[in-house]
Amino acid sequence: VNLYGEDITHIENVMAQLNELNNAMKLSADGIAIIDNQGVLEYVNDSFCQILGYKHPIQLQGNLWRQVCEKSWFQKYSDKIAPRLRLEHVWRGEALAIRNDGIKLDTYLTMTSLPKGKTICYLRDNTRLKEFQDQLIIEREKALDATKAKSQFLATMSHEIRTPLNGVLGMAQLMSAEELKPVHREYVNTILHSGESLLAIIKEILDFSKIEAGMMELEQTRVSVKQLINNTMNLATHRASVLNNTLTSINGSEVPKYFVGDTGRLGQILNNLVSNAIKFTNGGKVDIKVSSRPTDVDRECVITFTVSDTGIGIEQNRINDLFEPFTQADSSTTRKFGGTGLGLAISQKLARLMGGEIVVSSEPGQGSVFTFDVTTIEIPGDDDEQDVNHSNIFDTEMAMKHPLNILVAEDNFINQKFAQQVFQHMGYSIRLVENGKEAVDACIENHIDLIFMDVHMPVMDGIEATQLILEKLEDPPIIVALTANVISESRAECEAAGMQDFVQKPFKPYDIERVIRWASRTRADRHRWS
Repeated sequence: VNLYGEDITHIENVMAQLNELNNAMKLSADGIAIIDNQGVLEYVNDSFCQILGYKHPIQLQGNLWRQVCEKSWFQKYSDKIAPRLRLEHVWRGEALAIRNDGIKLDTYLTMTSLPKGKTICYLRDNTRLKEFQDQLIIEREKALDATKAKSQFLATMSHEIRTPLNGVLGMAQLMSAEELKPVHREYVNTILHSGESLLAIIKEILDFSKIEAGMMELEQTRVSVKQLINNTMNLATHRASVLNNTLTSINGSEVPKYFVGDTGRLGQILNNLVSNAIKFTNGGKVDIKVSSRPTDVDRECVITFTVSDTGIGIEQNRINDLFEPFTQADSSTTRKFGGTGLGLAISQKLARLMGGEIVVSSEPGQGSVFTFDVTTIEIPGDDDEQDVNHSNIFDTEMAMKHPLNILVAEDNFINQKFAQQVFQHMGYSIRLVENGKEAVDACIENHIDLIFMDVHMPVMDGIEATQLILEKLEDPPIIVALTANVISESRAECEAAGMQDFVQKPFKPYDIERVIRWASRTRADRHRWS
């Protein structure tokens, strides 16, 4: 008897592995299909069938796979995906399938090319994810609509509040320029101070809302360090003296004269820090220090602003509360010192928008030190320009220096009277109209050099009036927006309409003087080169 034997252990191992692989494909939660080079479904697992609404693989195997694809998507597959798959061997993306009941199904598909032109597909039902994404899009649109509505509300409220406030402060400014008895001057100064405080609160709330809505935009212009510090000192000197505080500033010799930044927002941070330092210091000292250090980048430097005081100081465990909106380090400070609790929150957000951070060190009874950095670019330049007159005193020779025909379009009676008095003090006899249509008619009938145009007026608003004036006249006047609306979109809308400058209510004499000087130069240059 002859016996022949062969070790088939490796065959059994291979068969076991094949069986495990087959079970893995069959029981996979993902749909799996193998497509031959003719586009026929050679194999499908149970999950593939369930996803597409079929009861058994035999219902799909042997059919063309295009039959389970949405027609337009399959065309996209043939034109774009298949060539890419042949080149890269793998493709992943969203696909539209057709269920057994004819309903379109959102799926996520992974396709891998195999030898002999075959393709293996991994299919997932993407319906819930798509629904979630669609819901996110809907919620995002709602949020954008809410932000837009909030922005419009703020613009409207700003206009409605600032318009009467403009009248109050304007008339008080006019009175302050007159010869008054000491007691009457005290009354007027109280009105001005109270009005400016109310205006500051409104501005803080609007600024905070703009930052929260992601609508705050920083300018990138030339900043004069000298003027920035001088303006801060000028605004704070009187208040410091009232509380018997010594106010000093030190500008390091290494600090560049000019750098790139937002003068207004930097001034806002500094004014807030200095104002707080003075508020919480009595009979002490408040110092402003500016220093600078270069970086590794050419002309780039880090400018450090430090405001220190010898005031009441802050408990360590309350320092973080300083930058929370509507919060102060001690609830009693609101009653004793006043304030909205928004100033430092806004300043911190502005500092972060500039790429910096306000850092605080303090000890109770020993004072506080607030520091923030700005990374910027140094700008070479000559000595500072002369400071602009920021007082309430009128230049009575403006009309002689800058003879212009001026028109003011303003629908509010109080603001009309204020504007008339302001220009009268400067020597001008202006034309007053109550709406945009009257402004257009006045420009057609008379020679006008400069218009201060209110944006919100009845009959025709300032935007439409500006567009018509620029369209109808060959030599149109310079048009300046005169509005209480401080939302950034408003400025963009005014510029898009053709307005060349923007004066915010309530305006000061120096706002008007600045515009007149600029308009006079611009008109002269225009006629010189025409």
